[in-house]
Amino acid sequence: MVSEAAVTTALQALALTAAGVPAAAGGPAAAVALALDRFPPVGAAVHPVRSPFAWEGLAVAAGTEVLAAPGWLRSATDPAGGTGPAPLPGGGPSPLCGSPTGCAAAAVAVRVAEAVVRFFTEDAEGARPALLAPALAPDRMPLTLAPHTLLLAFPTPGSPAAAPPARADTPASYAAPARAAADRLDRHARSLAACAADAGWNGNETGERFRMRLLEHADRCIRAASDVREAARRLAD
Repeated sequence: MVSEAAVTTALQALALTAAGVPAAAGGPAAAVALALDRFPPVGAAVHPVRSPFAWEGLAVAAGTEVLAAPGWLRSATDPAGGTGPAPLPGGGPSPLCGSPTGCAAAAVAVRVAEAVVRFFTEDAEGARPALLAPALAPDRMPLTLAPHTLLLAFPTPGSPAAAPPARADTPASYAAPARAAADRLDRHARSLAACAADAGWNGNETGERFRMRLLEHADRCIRAASDVREAARRLAD
């Protein structure tokens, strides 16, 4: 869950922030909460009912298995993304682990995602990420936002490669920060691969699965770096 939040949810939150989505403008916590609400890693979960209850006039008996899909309920009842139906007793399932009330690991994962967003939006001396692709309209969110489709430029304040605001005068002004972002992705991929190569992961099945996950992330970073460089080339032309 921590890995998912750091690699996927944090990027989605940064994209929503860079796109100027009002609900993400309240800071890292608001941006992460919006990303989890709109693009939950666990979109639905089945929960057995322990005690009978009534919900919006419907009697639900104990032992009934309830499929809870908050995103579907929201879009089905209110396409504009408003309040939607009344919440189930005890709250909805965690978008990270599916638990009906959340869990300690999910709470840590959310904090990690918030820390990543905070680093790039508040701790970077005023420099903010620029969303190169896809084009997002603040008032019309897509149903999915896969991390491999996101192209974000992370500028270095005070350097010649510092990125202008999202409303830059020309597309070419994004080329230099995009190239710098590709270099950082390459370095991150090498770090992930080096971590995966550590002999400490080879002791058990869990370690092997995590090692493979690290390698998968490294591969995605390499492919993303290639895409960003291609975007930078096109922007510079």
